[in-house]
Amino acid sequence: MISRFVSWLSDETRSMLENRGDLALRAAIATAAPVAVGALLGDVHLGLLTFIGTFCVQYGAGQAGRIRLLIQTWTVSCLLICTTMGILAGHNLLLSVIFQVITAVIAVYVVTVMRIGPPGGVFMVLAIGISNQLTVNGTNPVFLLVMTLIGGIFGAFLALVDIFWGSHKAEEQALRRAENAVRRFERYPRYRGGTAVQANAAESLYDAWTIITDALPVEATPNEDAEADKLRDIHIRYLARSAEMAAMELPEEISHKVSPSYTARQADVQSRRLRDLSLGRPTPGRLIAASLDWPSEPLLISIRVGIGTTLAAILSLGFGFSRAYWAIAFTVVLLNSGGTRAEQANKALQRIVGTVIGIGLFWGISHLPLSPVWLVGWLFVTRYVGTLFIRRAYHVAMTFITAMALLDVSASTQDLSARAIQGLILERSADDVIAAFASMGVILVAFRGHEILFIRGYARRTLYALMAVLDDLALERTNTITAFQHRRVLYTELIANEEVARRTSRDDPNGAGRYRGMSLELRALGYLVLGACWHPELITHTNRYKEAGRYLGYITEQPFQYPRSPEEITLNILDAHLAVITDEEQFTPFEAMQIALDENLPVEMRDNSERSDHESDTH
Repeated sequence: MISRFVSWLSDETRSMLENRGDLALRAAIATAAPVAVGALLGDVHLGLLTFIGTFCVQYGAGQAGRIRLLIQTWTVSCLLICTTMGILAGHNLLLSVIFQVITAVIAVYVVTVMRIGPPGGVFMVLAIGISNQLTVNGTNPVFLLVMTLIGGIFGAFLALVDIFWGSHKAEEQALRRAENAVRRFERYPRYRGGTAVQANAAESLYDAWTIITDALPVEATPNEDAEADKLRDIHIRYLARSAEMAAMELPEEISHKVSPSYTARQADVQSRRLRDLSLGRPTPGRLIAASLDWPSEPLLISIRVGIGTTLAAILSLGFGFSRAYWAIAFTVVLLNSGGTRAEQANKALQRIVGTVIGIGLFWGISHLPLSPVWLVGWLFVTRYVGTLFIRRAYHVAMTFITAMALLDVSASTQDLSARAIQGLILERSADDVIAAFASMGVILVAFRGHEILFIRGYARRTLYALMAVLDDLALERTNTITAFQHRRVLYTELIANEEVARRTSRDDPNGAGRYRGMSLELRALGYLVLGACWHPELITHTNRYKEAGRYLGYITEQPFQYPRSPEEITLNILDAHLAVITDEEQFTPFEAMQIALDENLPVEMRDNSERSDHESDTH
């Protein structure tokens, strides 16, 4: 038992160090090094004033160097703007809070839409709050802006330092994840049962192509890059397996039939496969346009953050706390990542536990003689451990992050008296309780009952993308640039649809959960159609795709807001699925439908789906 635990702990530690060790080290150096320099110059306070600027070091982690440079440039600029907002608010606490709430909503929306990843908008809120507090305490505004800029330049340098010696760690990690996912997909025996494995492989490839194409110079192409060559080989294996699985759905005598023009079509499809590889990052215009179309996950997350931060601000101001930005910032932390209600509630609970332990850790540190050397050491350790554990053990991370934040604020105000520390601990505890309360209120109440709208809305987007690809197949225009764009959109919509379906079905198992089967069937059909685009024989069955599109058209005749049963929608999707895989001379529509019902539908759906021969023929 002990040996197993030691082995597990060793594996977890190694995994964390491999994935986040570099980032944790950079964040720790960004926090502690300026303080060390300030101590050498005889004024620790100088180093602490760079704290706001060094927030940038964590943005863009895991992205390619060129995109990381762009993200760092924008992040430092935004931190300077937020610092200026905090300075301009001055002694007007209400104005400062308004700035923080508006900034939280905008920052979370941008980070979510552009898929930048953590730490999200929380540091922008902290930049406003901390700069406002320092200005109120008498710090020179111009000097504060200069020190923030210095901290930002230093943090950006640390975030980008690896690109100066040609490191490709982000690309290598993406390649490794894609290789593992595709290998699992290749080993899975059946298409129908392996759709989830295929979806995971598709998402890993999508992420890998995004990172690798981001790494290329603007004038370069994926054909000129070694990592792109490796990923191309992996992706060709994925396409071949997808095409093979698509053919496995056909009757044996059809899937093994080879027409005289098979070889010529095979060469044509091979060129189309190569074009379909380099998907890369969607354009910002398309991401923003898609996010503004309700229902939208980025809008949902941003609105939740707006409601939660407003509630936290009202409660904090109502209790007369001078540092309302703590409650606002950590409400953002709890709400800006989305996820199911259970996941967000668990995160809030871990936040409270970590904060309580972190306050105890800070209390213990504050009773030690804090010389400049010890202050630098504690800042380094707490920032390193907090960043290292943020993904794997949130409560552990929050323990050290809380201790670091309290230590930094205490040192910045140059007041480590017992009375000041006691007041800081009490106010911080109250702010965290407020943040948890506001977040839980939003999680449990805001947009409750909208799960069906979201799962159906995202399914409708996927349906439109699928119908566009079916039209390309039916009209034999799969080798055009427009058709490539259609496949690219379908590919990304299948990934987004799966994320939303997972969240909504777990949040509302009795409502949206009933549409989970529909979502899975749509996912299976989507990957089947993509596989058909990459198969030399399947692309010739144009009549099948016309028929499949006709069945899907029945679904689009009604708005997705219309309360239609999931069983009816699923039967339409099954009809389209069968139109693709069924030989008209072998099965009647009714017989084909019965086969699908027996093999694919749960028992409860099977009981509700009996239809007459006449209904099946006219349907």
